[in-house]
Amino acid sequence: MWQAAQVKLKSQAKKYEHVNKGKDVRTHLLSGIVKCPICGVGMFGNKCIKKKKDGTKYKDFYYYGCKHRQMIRGHKCTFSKQIREELLDDAVAELIIKIVSNPKFASIMQEKINMKVDTSEIEKEIDNYQKELRKSHSIKFKLIEEIDNLNVDDKHYKRRKQDLDDRLYRMYDKIEELESLLIDAKAKNKLLKLKNLQEIIYIKF
Repeated sequence: MWQAAQVKLKSQAKKYEHVNKGKDVRTHLLSGIVKCPICGVGMFGNKCIKKKKDGTKYKDFYYYGCKHRQMIRGHKCTFSKQIREELLDDAVAELIIKIVSNPKFASIMQEKINMKVDTSEIEKEIDNYQKELRKSHSIKFKLIEEIDNLNVDDKHYKRRKQDLDDRLYRMYDKIEELESLLIDAKAKNKLLKLKNLQEIIYIKF
């Protein structure tokens, strides 16, 4: 939650930086991050404005609430409590202070930043698929060459041609399968590296 809040705060820093920013403009730090205990979706910051009988305003009340209380896809969230924003923000801030004050925190964060994701197995798998593909393409070209060099006057021409055609057809199937496996392996490798990069970005910022 802390990492997500830091990212959100930094990303919104410029968004809420206006020349004539009103005094009542407020950034809800945990909006969308804190989750509803009933439906599990992000709760959003809100401001409640109430007036007294004489027309004067009560002090603005800021809170986090679930906005899925209306009927959505046949379901309605029953969580109606309004969590006071100041209390939740202070509780999270207190927790962050305790965490960063721990002497082990800095070393753990540095260790995570320096940690490299192990992609050796998937890269080995990619290398094997590429080798198999090269080998399969080589066999395919040889089969095509053999078919082209068949003697039509040979009494077994049709059978030999059929045998080679069948082998060539099976080789095309194998190549197609290997190409699909290679694409999947490369995608998995890229995803692992991207996930590691995202974790480092969250830790640093």
